[in-house]
Amino acid sequence: MPGNAGLGYLAEGLPSELPLLATTQHPALPFKHVFVRVDCGLGVPAAKSAASMYKAYELACGQLGFVPNEVGLLPACNMLVQDGWMLLVPRSREHAGEVSINALSYGGTLYVRTPEQLEPIRRAGPLALLREVA
Repeated sequence: MPGNAGLGYLAEGLPSELPLLATTQHPALPFKHVFVRVDCGLGVPAAKSAASMYKAYELACGQLGFVPNEVGLLPACNMLVQDGWMLLVPRSREHAGEVSINALSYGGTLYVRTPEQLEPIRRAGPLALLREVA
């Protein structure tokens, strides 16, 4: 839906000719991340989308060097999937200052609880906040 958080603004900078399950990075993102080409979206059967996203997630975890800890959990990350792309970003913590950063933040939407939280975002810039928690 137009106007919602998503990968559309980043997809323009990605190589559209990549085959399914190929990985790449976006040149404008100054933090560790991986994009994987996935077979999902409108018109793709749910089972096919699920299989593609599962394999893409495994590839992305391998590319980022994720290994399970002693209880079997993988490191925290943010994941966003849209229009044939999966983005995975490792997460070192949840907040940048007082602002909670989640997967939608990497899709272009930062949520604040108070007007006072806007000024630090304006001062540092949204990309700086994303880099801080990545």
